Amino acid sequence: MTAAGIQSLGRIFFHYLKWRVKRHPPHAKGYLRLGDGILHYQVFGVGFPVLLLHGGLSRPISWFAQIPVLVECGLQVILVATRGHGLSRFRQINADYWLYADDVARISDHLDLEQVHIVGWSDGGNTGLHFALRYPQRLAKLVVISGNYHHEGIGLSQSGLPAGQTGWGWLHRLWLGAGVQHGQLVAAIHDLWQTEPRLDQQTLSRINHQVLVISGSEDCVSFDHCEVLSDVLPYGRHVQIAGGGHATPLTHHEQINHLLKEYLCDSPIGKRYFPS
Repeated sequence: MTAAGIQSLGRIFFHYLKWRVKRHPPHAKGYLRLGDGILHYQVFGVGFPVLLLHGGLSRPISWFAQIPVLVECGLQVILVATRGHGLSRFRQINADYWLYADDVARISDHLDLEQVHIVGWSDGGNTGLHFALRYPQRLAKLVVISGNYHHEGIGLSQSGLPAGQTGWGWLHRLWLGAGVQHGQLVAAIHDLWQTEPRLDQQTLSRINHQVLVISGSEDCVSFDHCEVLSDVLPYGRHVQIAGGGHATPLTHHEQINHLLKEYLCDSPIGKRYFPS
């Protein structure tokens, strides 16, 4: 990322902090206890609920460029930290997309949400696909950003990280916030990426929801993979962000926010609408 890009992100993050402190602190937050651990969540705004699911080896604050936009267009934004990430703590780290989908359902039950939109980034998008298959009646619309339905659709570096995302070092350890479980979590996620997900096209064709697939032209998830995903979905659409990589919600937040507003805020639930 260029120096200008880093400065731009700094301004957006500062805007988010001012927005949150002065106008929109979370009106609900807490923990949901599940067996040997806890899931942390935060809720902003009022309106139809949308769950923002972050990527693997990241945390919910990575959505800082989208949270104010979605709240101000009339949605209730719910952030959930994937088990082992951020403030979601578990004695044993189990990395599995079906399990993550079950966690989303449990959070929805805990917050008395009958139906939700899901916007998932990378692993969060993969979780959204699994949620759509296991809990179809609970889902309104789905957005998959830089997600993959099969592990062969993503390019991994020799370190096991998505291509272009190596070299974080101590900064990544601080960002992830897993503490003493950092090594265990990283190993579990690397193993997950090597072997999952394993959804096939026949299974995906059962998802009868509106699904917007977004990827970057420089993404580690291939264009062809995203095209197949959108084509096999009965109501799928693929939009590629020119010049974007695996971090388009940050590096190309204006384009992403425009698509999300059109798709989630400006189009009634149930209307077969996709951005041009």
